[in-house]
Amino acid sequence: MVALVDTNILVYRFDARFPDKKKIATEVLRRGILEDSLRLPQQAIIEFVAAVTRPIRGHFILSQREALREAEELLSEFPVLYPNEAIVRNAIRGCAAY
Repeated sequence: MVALVDTNILVYRFDARFPDKKKIATEVLRRGILEDSLRLPQQAIIEFVAAVTRPIRGHFILSQREALREAEELLSEFPVLYPNEAIVRNAIRGCAAY
């Protein structure tokens, strides 16, 4: 069965404040890659970048550069639903450039 990835799974994959959730998120994403059973909505990728680059008590989960690199990796690892991978990739590059 194919499932959509929620933004929280993407964020927990990198959030060291919650090691148990980080481990579970990593396992879910790895299994999804192996089984080709997960799809990413473009909104989850955009929300992921916004969430991990927002300061939380003076701490950032990822720098903007790291977040954009990870978003690019997600585009390579998972099928992206509407609009499509090319449009999301172009938006990420525009964000990085400007």
